[in-house]
Amino acid sequence: MILFVAMMVFLIFKEPYTLKVVNAQGEIIPDVELFNAQNYQFKESGIDSIVHSKRLARYGDTDKLYEIEAFHKDKEGLHSTLVSDEAILKDKVIDFLTNSHFRRDDGIGLDGEFIRYDMRQKTLSSEKAFIFLQKQSKTHGVSFVYDMKEGVLHANSIQSTIQFEEETGKKKR
Repeated sequence: MILFVAMMVFLIFKEPYTLKVVNAQGEIIPDVELFNAQNYQFKESGIDSIVHSKRLARYGDTDKLYEIEAFHKDKEGLHSTLVSDEAILKDKVIDFLTNSHFRRDDGIGLDGEFIRYDMRQKTLSSEKAFIFLQKQSKTHGVSFVYDMKEGVLHANSIQSTIQFEEETGKKKR
């Protein structure tokens, strides 16, 4: 009887488990799978951002997205777009894994193979090689943190080509 009661108490406090179901190829089958999924973020001024994905697979607390297009409008009215082939969303952090490109209306751009977007801190970052574009200028670097609220880029090991136009309209390098 004591053994039965002890086992019942153990089962009451034990965290439930879920089985990972795999298919014939040995891949884990997602809990939920959506195709042509869209996620809208609303604020009092209207739609703030839209994330479109050709395919979304949910595994517990992690989402895996394929062929992503994310559109965002900031409080100044600037529109930005981030596209990537594949991403993972977990705990308000999106890791854009391959072929990632960020563009903003004012000529700011960012290209890389791995770009992390932290939704809480509003930062883009990467520990891999990247290209930062600003109008006609181009900067190559090894790693960066871009604060989207402040518009400030912190980068390591950079090499820049800066072009500007003189009053005559001729480009200088």
